[in-house]
Amino acid sequence: MKPRLAGTLVAMTFILCACAPAENPNQTSEPGVISVIPKGSEITPAPGLPPARRTTEITSPSPLSKYAEYMAGPEMTPAEANELAAWQAQGEDAISTCMSARGFRYIPHTTDVTPATSVVANTTRVVPVPFLDTDRDVVARNGYGIMAAPNSASTEPDDPNLANRESLSAAEADAYSIALMGDYRTQSMAGSCLQEVSDSHPRPTTYDDRSARFITEFGELIRSAEAMLTRDGFLIDPAVLKLNDEWESCMATRGYVFDPQSWEPEDGGPQIAMNRAIETTPDGSVVSVPPGTRIDQAPPEAVSLLGSQPERDIALADFDCRAQTNYLPRLIDIRFDLEEQFIQEHQAALDRLVATASDW
Repeated sequence: MKPRLAGTLVAMTFILCACAPAENPNQTSEPGVISVIPKGSEITPAPGLPPARRTTEITSPSPLSKYAEYMAGPEMTPAEANELAAWQAQGEDAISTCMSARGFRYIPHTTDVTPATSVVANTTRVVPVPFLDTDRDVVARNGYGIMAAPNSASTEPDDPNLANRESLSAAEADAYSIALMGDYRTQSMAGSCLQEVSDSHPRPTTYDDRSARFITEFGELIRSAEAMLTRDGFLIDPAVLKLNDEWESCMATRGYVFDPQSWEPEDGGPQIAMNRAIETTPDGSVVSVPPGTRIDQAPPEAVSLLGSQPERDIALADFDCRAQTNYLPRLIDIRFDLEEQFIQEHQAALDRLVATASDW
């Protein structure tokens, strides 16, 4: 049976948490992640604009796309899904009981046990170029779009326990996190409810065993494909770097000069224009946010896309330079050539991957 798009491994809620000790509960965002408008912000994006997107879809199938879905690994059977769902629910109930015994309230919650879509399948469908409409007038009106709406619930994980933790004092939140996940100061999970439940409720291995056998057989092939499609291959190919240089030269003639020391080569091209738009405030000034800055400590107008006129001007210059350099068609041609080369070099393994799909 041909496998559907699904990841090779799945982690349930309490096991995901148990993989590492608690983080500092007073750190409100992953370091360096400053891509949404902070909760409680007073800034207002322009109305009616679409959400910004970091990638652009490829309209025609890529050479590797016919193999990509097979790289997702085994399809989870209904029986395996039911087994994992029951295990997760029992584990969440056990965590709740454990936390209650320690004087804390924990609401059991479950997540989808279906494995994630494969990285290769996702990557073959897009190129890492910020989306711009094909109509210049639309770009002049929308720019890149907006990053997120202020106070948007979509910026919060779907966890019913967040509101409870936010209501606690700093000391109480610290004690709560240590009881639940372990001591972030010593990087130890010893004695935490997650460790206790992980030990007493071992994860079913039926699906994981099949996935592990698949990875043993095809893991090297999949990792090679992922590397070729992303930062270690395609994005640092000399032809892509040359194309990015042409695009940057075009942007310079329009008044947008970018410091090559401020990004890695694989992050060049239109991505740096979108980053400049993110850092551009409504008055046109540019505020660079140091790496590692907490989102609640960064100027809101410097870490978001509001659809302001200066942001739209950058997007329009980007649009014109893409057109002048024939950027997207050339970039996609380079990617497709690299995929064809990858297929030629790994044809035997790819054929075996397809031929043995029903065995997994």
